[in-house]
Amino acid sequence: MNASTISLLLVVVVAATLIEAWPGPLVVCRGGKPQDCICTSEFNPQCGTNGKTYSNPCVVQCDQECDRSIKIDHEGPCQKTPSRAPPLTVCRGGKPQECICTAEFNPQCGTNGQTYSNPCVFRCDQSCDRSLKIAHEGAC
Repeated sequence: MNASTISLLLVVVVAATLIEAWPGPLVVCRGGKPQDCICTSEFNPQCGTNGKTYSNPCVVQCDQECDRSIKIDHEGPCQKTPSRAPPLTVCRGGKPQECICTAEFNPQCGTNGQTYSNPCVFRCDQSCDRSLKIAHEGAC
């Protein structure tokens, strides 16, 4: 082997090692948006705290490189149904009044230990207490 072949082989080995050890995607941000982010095409939807559904956790990491406030809200796609819209709520004494939701049964456990009958009812309380989050789907 000549010197140029050995040098090229060394560069390839070092590059492969760096890429394997790198903690996340290599991202260039332009205008606050990730450019040239390389991820697999794995389908493992994640809902970001920005309401955007990402195809997999790597794609979330790409956006996080440009906007550190983005986190994964929950696994699975973000809900894009009318019931996802914030309900119109009037708060009195820290409790929701006159909040209109459907009777859908889709229990949600709040971080306050209360089971809500569906996401809309949860969001009614959340509109009066912004620190309230969903601990997990299902009853507490």
